[in-house]
Amino acid sequence: MAPKRRHRKTRTGCKSCKERRVKCDEGKPSCKRCMQRGLECSFLAINPTGLPSAGNSSSIIPVQSSEDDSPPPFVVHTHYNWLQSSAQLLLPELLSLTSSSIDNPELDRMLLQTYLSVTAPNLSVYTKHHNTWSHNIPRLALSFPFLTDGLLAIGALHLSRLKNEPSIGESALVNRASLKINTAIPVFRTELTGLDSKNCDALFTFASLIVIFLFATSHNESETHLATLPPVQPLKSNTANRNNAHAHDPSLRIQEHRIGSAVLAQQVQAFNALRGPLFVISSYFQRLVKGPCRDILSRDFWPKEPIETALSQARFGARDEDARLLSLEVLWRDEPVSVKRTLDRTLEDLRWCFALVSCVSEDRGTAEMTFGNVDPGEWRQSWGEGESVDGAASSSAASPVSTSSSSPAMSPTSREWTPHTQMLTDRSAVMVFPARMLAEYAELILEHNRSALILLAYYTVLLDGVSDMWWSRSTGEHIAMAVALVLGDEAREWLEWPLGVIGMGSFWKDRGYDDVKLGKVESSGPRNRYRDQAAI
Repeated sequence: MAPKRRHRKTRTGCKSCKERRVKCDEGKPSCKRCMQRGLECSFLAINPTGLPSAGNSSSIIPVQSSEDDSPPPFVVHTHYNWLQSSAQLLLPELLSLTSSSIDNPELDRMLLQTYLSVTAPNLSVYTKHHNTWSHNIPRLALSFPFLTDGLLAIGALHLSRLKNEPSIGESALVNRASLKINTAIPVFRTELTGLDSKNCDALFTFASLIVIFLFATSHNESETHLATLPPVQPLKSNTANRNNAHAHDPSLRIQEHRIGSAVLAQQVQAFNALRGPLFVISSYFQRLVKGPCRDILSRDFWPKEPIETALSQARFGARDEDARLLSLEVLWRDEPVSVKRTLDRTLEDLRWCFALVSCVSEDRGTAEMTFGNVDPGEWRQSWGEGESVDGAASSSAASPVSTSSSSPAMSPTSREWTPHTQMLTDRSAVMVFPARMLAEYAELILEHNRSALILLAYYTVLLDGVSDMWWSRSTGEHIAMAVALVLGDEAREWLEWPLGVIGMGSFWKDRGYDDVKLGKVESSGPRNRYRDQAAI
């Protein structure tokens, strides 16, 4: 009798092969059997944060599965008229790339059209940046197919937010985005190990797309977590401490802390992803500013450090804000030296980000008339801004924005940027704070260090200002709520200002805490938004 043939057993096969009790070749990003059957392999749910960092996150990009694990049906409809003449913008070469898709090539074609005609023009308010996102980067993708997958992923996510495609459900589009980004990440990692002047442009762009992807998906995950917040039951009027529901239900506080922690972990992952493009920039900056991404990297009109230089050019009560930020130092004076050093550095980064955002915020009416055709740096120079060296703002005769002390924009008790008067003209300025974030500070956030979380809550005032962008919508509110849920009523005095500014002043009352008014910030009035309309 012939001896039984030995074979290697595997216990790490994909989910589909295990359920069918067949051998899995464990191929990445998808095993061969799943590819042959057109299934979304569980291996696609890989760790997306393979970027240079102090430590890789264990989080994954989820691929939502349907009931039968089969690809969603797709039918082409003649509704492309909403894509703003996308056929004229489409690059024939990229269309040929999408035709090689194993499944749903027509869906990929639609995603590419969405990216080119809708997503790319809305990644920046500057006209000269539109050419970079709509032409230069797609042209670059012809030589780097993994970048094409990145563009398709972003197009799919954006289309899922637009809800303009009746034949495809939102979850199917999110699945497609996850499939594309997870397919591209292993190739991206391999290319990153050989970073040089030939591939730095593609690697920088794809790393930037990962940031957008994670911010967008973090929004979805955060909303899922926050939707599980237990409702606060109204208390009887004759009950002691009737204004504090938490005094009567200790489990409520535990659930709030757990949900807030989950949201913070999700957002820190998105912040950490910023290390990817920064790593490429730090290695090949001189090459990048001469390549296809040069326009989106040029920020000559930004003020130079130190922070005093920015404050001398800033407006809208920037010095009042800076004084408010400096007052936070008292929070960590009793912390260990290493923690104090981390928080001191983080505070400096936050002060710089606030001052920078003030410098690139302009009068709404003038900005909306101007930025369609003129670079903001050129516009600021044409008005003679930035000439003062003594800390005073430019004269009203040379400036479209009044700096009178009686102006509401200068009130120290309210946010100076309102949707009716000022507009943030360079949204990338808001990302300076998380881009500079120390790994030690990110760890303090995850450890729920009180001072670290309060600093993060103050940053949400800036982050809320870009919540009209489709990929960052509600991110500031989600983080602020998560901080409040984790810290609870004990940190209420320190959190009242940021929560009030972003329109969440009623948070404590809504969650059943004592209805005590500290009187620092009124939460009524318009929210802190730079754009009245919701961006596409």
